[in-house]
Amino acid sequence: MDQNGCLDTLDCKLSGKAVVHNLGKPGPQVYPNPVSSALYFSDAGGVGWDRIDLCNTLGQTVLTVRQPAGHQLDVSALPAGLYWVRFYQAGQSWVRPVVKN
Repeated sequence: MDQNGCLDTLDCKLSGKAVVHNLGKPGPQVYPNPVSSALYFSDAGGVGWDRIDLCNTLGQTVLTVRQPAGHQLDVSALPAGLYWVRFYQAGQSWVRPVVKN
């Protein structure tokens, strides 16, 4: 375990001053990646997500969806680049990287 509480390099990543946990761990899947318009995601084990945030590489939240009704996000209006999708459910969060074409 390192100073950030990570067991291995797939467990978490230091992003600025925040440690991003649950990278590479079971949880939501996002596809396609890279994405052009509609980003699809899996559910939270049969339960809906409480909230989904999409953040840019500066850590700014560019899109927030509370209790999404479907399994997709429209990212067509966003500029190309790397984004982080953070899923929240029952006090836990998962982060997935996404490249927008």
